[in-house]
Amino acid sequence: METRKGEVVDMLDTLFDQEYAVAAYGSEEREEGRKEGRKEGMQEGRLEMLRNLMDTMGMDAKTALITLKIDGKEYDYYLSKLQ
Repeated sequence: METRKGEVVDMLDTLFDQEYAVAAYGSEEREEGRKEGRKEGMQEGRLEMLRNLMDTMGMDAKTALITLKIDGKEYDYYLSKLQ
């Protein structure tokens, strides 16, 4: 029985350490995930607006990017998604 007691204590210590790590660092990962999700959502929304301008107003992609005042550094990303 005494030999098993040591194993049980070791297992409980390991579980406690895992719970502590999740509590201490899990919120940082969740926040990072939220930021990434917001960025992706904004990109999807912009793509939808770009497509709508191109379809309804007959704009080419570059004119639609300018109309929405999208930063020039992001043009390549959006142009690649629109093709």
